[in-house]
Amino acid sequence: MAETTAFISMANVTLMVFAGATPTVIECDNITISSCHEYENLKNASRCSNPVLEYQFESVQVEFNYICDDAKMVKNTITVQTFGIVVGAAIFGQISDSFGRRKTLIISSMGSALFNLIASYSSNLFYFALWRFFAGIFAGGVSVLLEESPRWLVQKGRIEEARRLLIKIRKIDRLYSENFEKDLDEVLRIEAEKEEDAENDKKYTFIHLCCTWKMLGQTATFLVGFICSSMPMYALLFNMEKLSGSIYWNGAIIGATRWIINITVSLADYKLQWFGRKMSVTLSTVITLICLAEIIVFMKTELRGTVLSIGTNLIISMCAQLFLSKYLIVNELYPTAVRNLAMSAVSIMCRVGAMFSPQLFYLSDIAEWIPYAVLIGFQFVDLLIFSLFIPETKGVHLENHLPPKHERIFGKSN
Repeated sequence: MAETTAFISMANVTLMVFAGATPTVIECDNITISSCHEYENLKNASRCSNPVLEYQFESVQVEFNYICDDAKMVKNTITVQTFGIVVGAAIFGQISDSFGRRKTLIISSMGSALFNLIASYSSNLFYFALWRFFAGIFAGGVSVLLEESPRWLVQKGRIEEARRLLIKIRKIDRLYSENFEKDLDEVLRIEAEKEEDAENDKKYTFIHLCCTWKMLGQTATFLVGFICSSMPMYALLFNMEKLSGSIYWNGAIIGATRWIINITVSLADYKLQWFGRKMSVTLSTVITLICLAEIIVFMKTELRGTVLSIGTNLIISMCAQLFLSKYLIVNELYPTAVRNLAMSAVSIMCRVGAMFSPQLFYLSDIAEWIPYAVLIGFQFVDLLIFSLFIPETKGVHLENHLPPKHERIFGKSN
């Protein structure tokens, strides 16, 4: 199920990397064209009726004939599609906490598949964006759903499911014994009674993520931080046709680099006691800042193409690691009662960053270095506030309940 969730979530994002790739106009009515500026001049002078395009992938721009400046309309639809994911993350995060994550995941997956199928038969850009918006809503649900933990199941009164899951975990860890089930039944009975007395079927909302001053600061940091982390990754992904070489090979190299970095960080986290979540986030952010700065420095040199390709590869890979580390911190920092709501909230902010990232490179019409300078600013803000407000969570005991009511500034009624 985890693999299916990851595939659906990533497929909805990477689709527009290819479907939104901008073609190059190389000729029009036997006139060679070297830039979009020349094409627009010919078009305005009514001397271009049959442009010849060069592309690696028959994207939406090619299919619906959106060229040069008009191609920005296709990039703008990415914002609409991503907004659907934001809506879905908000809706399904709340639904999953009330009705269960497994059922919600199945509904989200089926809805995403259905509307993506309909989108593939779109006759124009409007209907393509519309059906992809609805597909995004369901994909947003997929992106925030987690496997039910035993504690979550107990809190929802699903004792038998919690029992089966705990036995399964015990068997995987090779610690299972017959006496374990007898002890487990007694523990679950006591925990169920505690939950019934303490929680009284409470319903939590996003406001409970900010119920104390400490949680308010941490939540604000995560919300801003996920926007800052998502901007470099999605801005570069949705404009990957700017890189030299094959868009397919570039995608494959980025995927391989991400895998190597993720495995390396995971091994370091497991083997090295001093290498915690904050170290992972800090290193990833610093490397991203260095790569962005180098791209600006070498932009006007002969090494521009090489530095841009390597830098983009590392930036996207490091941002992917940032997401993994930050999601892990969110899971470890928030109490079980609101953990899925926290995941939903940060996923929404991640998509908010993705919504506006395609337009970031419109700033290159002013100066080519400006988009990268803006990204440096986002990363610096992220590094600063994360270092100040987020504690290390490696090896820290996970909380099950919200702070007591007398410590709260919001959500005192529950």
